[in-house]
Amino acid sequence: MAFYTDRNTVTGHTSKILVVDDIPSNLFVVQSALEDLDVELLLAESGEAALEILMSEPEVPALALLDVQMPGIDGYELARIIREQERMRHMPIIFLSAYFNDIESIYEGYTTGAVDCMTKPFSTVVLLAKVKVFLERKRYEDKVLQDITARLKAEEQLARADDEIRKLSRAIDQSTVTVVITDADGIIEFVNPYFTEVCGYTAEEVLGKSTRLLRSGLTPLKTYQDLWTTIKAGNTWEGEFVNRHKNGRFFNEQAVISPIRDELAVITHFVAIKEDITLRKKMEAELIQAKEQAEAGNRAKSEFLATISHEIRTPMNGIIGVIQILQESELSEEQREFIEISQKCSDQMMNIIDDIFDYSDIEKFKLTQKIVPFNLGVILADVVQMQTMAAQEKGLALHVHPAAAVPLYLKGDPKLLCQIITNLLSNAIKFTREGEIEIHVHVEMDQMGVVVLRFAVKDTGIGIAEATCAKVFEPFTQVDGSATRSYDGLGMGLAICRQIAYLMGGDIGVESKVGSGSTFWFTAMFEKQLEECMATEVTDATAALPAPREPEHPLSEEAAPSASAGGVTVIPHSSRILLVEDNAINRKVALSLLAKLGYTADVAEDGQEAVKALESGDYDLVLMDCLMPNMDGLAATAVIRDPDSAVRNHDVPIVAVTANVLDNDREQCLKVGMNDYIPKPLKKDVLGNALTRWLGKEKP
Repeated sequence: MAFYTDRNTVTGHTSKILVVDDIPSNLFVVQSALEDLDVELLLAESGEAALEILMSEPEVPALALLDVQMPGIDGYELARIIREQERMRHMPIIFLSAYFNDIESIYEGYTTGAVDCMTKPFSTVVLLAKVKVFLERKRYEDKVLQDITARLKAEEQLARADDEIRKLSRAIDQSTVTVVITDADGIIEFVNPYFTEVCGYTAEEVLGKSTRLLRSGLTPLKTYQDLWTTIKAGNTWEGEFVNRHKNGRFFNEQAVISPIRDELAVITHFVAIKEDITLRKKMEAELIQAKEQAEAGNRAKSEFLATISHEIRTPMNGIIGVIQILQESELSEEQREFIEISQKCSDQMMNIIDDIFDYSDIEKFKLTQKIVPFNLGVILADVVQMQTMAAQEKGLALHVHPAAAVPLYLKGDPKLLCQIITNLLSNAIKFTREGEIEIHVHVEMDQMGVVVLRFAVKDTGIGIAEATCAKVFEPFTQVDGSATRSYDGLGMGLAICRQIAYLMGGDIGVESKVGSGSTFWFTAMFEKQLEECMATEVTDATAALPAPREPEHPLSEEAAPSASAGGVTVIPHSSRILLVEDNAINRKVALSLLAKLGYTADVAEDGQEAVKALESGDYDLVLMDCLMPNMDGLAATAVIRDPDSAVRNHDVPIVAVTANVLDNDREQCLKVGMNDYIPKPLKKDVLGNALTRWLGKEKP
């Protein structure tokens, strides 16, 4: 908290301005911009400090300049608190933020009570001009109210106050706000010329008339009731009216109405200072409409992505399924080579599809952290294990070097951490022909139970040109963007990594030189955990790490059987499985994969057939597609779980086998009562693991 005063002894009046920003350099910029003004700056580096200043100040500041993004009480919350305080609710607020880059942010700023929003970095000249306008307006409004009161009292002091009355009259006559004075019963006694411009009535037409003359019928009756209750009690009222012009059109006014008392403190008149805000209300309505259109666009985009996901993954399921079946058949060397090529191409296609959906989530701000305890050592080991085969195929050595001070037991989002390390490591393997790849981890900050870790993936690969380093984290940007490039990909992986790093409270960058390899680094913030706390909250970090693309954990952790340590358990042929799938190709692929795993299954082509089958017989497991004609998988599951339905076993395990892989799709499956989730394209090992989880024990 700090104070800065620049008093002008000539004017004898010093206005106060509250300036709040958690970055001292930003406070200095504002302080420098306003140093020539006759003002007292009240500087605060947090919302809490600002509230302390406001509560201790006997005088309400003339203006508040608030940053938005601050720890603790942010700018929006501080503005709401100010508006809730009776003595501060009329204080003008200007937001200064780097985040006013879209309609939603600007809309939120105005709805929390701001009179203006400025985007950082801002012009200090413009800021100075705006501050001057609001200071002059505040002083002018104070002056108008004081002068109007003086004018009514001047009947007894006419000779001495004649000059002041003339000046007041000129100010009111030339004002660009409407000034109306009424008696204690609301009968108009005075209007300024601007009243005629706004309302259409001349002074002669309204003097002696009630203010009801302007009512449109669109302002709620309660507004007028609150108005009269407030001003009759001797308080100032502020609010909005929808009034009617003389020509019949409607217009919006914002009014401040105050009582005027005589020397005995008896209320004799009321003065209203009103501003035409019709244009502002129109802009607000347009902002709301634009926001609604943007939200509708996002909903349409989500629906489109869900449809595209299903439509692409459905044929890909058939392609990848057939490839898996062919891989286990007798093939010539040439045929097996072609099948392996097809497999790699299919996997590459699925990676591209998954990147598109990941980036779409980031664009919609749907990517969020799920904070759970985890073991960093387990995460690093799992990531290395997943990439070891790819490194060995290219003859690359793979090493992990965590610093001794790095804590293993942390609290954060292990899924996002795994995703960003995996992406950087797979890139390093892709762009390195020979040599080694190293993962380094060390502590950048360790204070009060919070630690910032720096992860670095260093390779001996082709390197990146200096001009390209600045662009590699942009969407759809590749190290080699030429038509003859040697490496494939959409160029979205690093853009996704950057957003994840930001989300985890860190940063990301690269150090590289062509021909000398690259070091990609990122930082992330975590809470430290004690080992004994980890044991009570989670026994294995991977239990809190749902696989983002091929989940091998149940949607619900309740009473799910676990797979045996030795791999997929052989299930007796007596286990009854019901396969619910409307696509003929996918049915054939699923039945073939089940046969390879030693299972047989009955088939239902939609949800209605599935329900009928479960009404007439008992099954040990249902493999349920979600998107089907007549009755989809979600509706069928709801019927199966309904205790009033005719299904024989309402608790039969149901595993979703679907091409819908977005997060809300998984949530919907869990909500209706499904137990597990397998994405298409269907893979034999993933299917086998799911069967083991739910059918792994021999039936007596």
